[in-house]
Amino acid sequence: MAQMIFTKRKERTILSAVNPLAKLIALIALSFMITDNEIPFFLSALAIILLMMVAVRLPVISYLRKSKSLIFLLVLIFITEILVSRNMALALYESGKFFLLIILSALLLDSTSPGELASSVGGVLSHICGKYAWRFSSMVRLTLTLISRIFTISSEMLDARRSRLGSFFPHPVKSISEYVLSLILALFEDLRHFSQALSARLYDEDKERLRCPYRRRDYAIIILSITLIIWTRLR
Repeated sequence: MAQMIFTKRKERTILSAVNPLAKLIALIALSFMITDNEIPFFLSALAIILLMMVAVRLPVISYLRKSKSLIFLLVLIFITEILVSRNMALALYESGKFFLLIILSALLLDSTSPGELASSVGGVLSHICGKYAWRFSSMVRLTLTLISRIFTISSEMLDARRSRLGSFFPHPVKSISEYVLSLILALFEDLRHFSQALSARLYDEDKERLRCPYRRRDYAIIILSITLIIWTRLR
């Protein structure tokens, strides 16, 4: 799971040249299309996502191999829908929506770094909130960076437990409690090192950051995405 959270590839793609804010708004618009429960919207979103996957050569198999928890959730959704509705087509449709949302998120995370996304958001809000927008931008950037650390640390702890032949099954409550406590303590220790590193670099949360430029295609994507959002929500 950790490998899918802001693992921007160095390879330049069509999406990496698009402004991060435009990509975020487009992601929201496509998410609404996927979850709208209208087959035409779903198929349109599917076609767009498939085209983007091919255009950027998204390593889907590699990501899924490293994200077994997402595969487990996908299978769980499929089985649950089968048991509830007794309808194979509906179960495939619902699990397909979840899978498309995963791929859609991977497309954004594959071509966008936390700093780029946070700076774009801060640049827009700076016209409204002034320097407080950059403080909010810094919070977004640090939060997104730390989220990946949570998954990384938990994965490392599980690997360490497996290497010691540990198991949750003999005493599940005690084992899970010990695991959660160890995870929290490890996260606090990691946060302490992170804070010390920021202090050593004299990190200024109110400092204005460099912003990705907007081009005509970015404005076109934003306008089209907002139009789709309004259409899917208000019709």
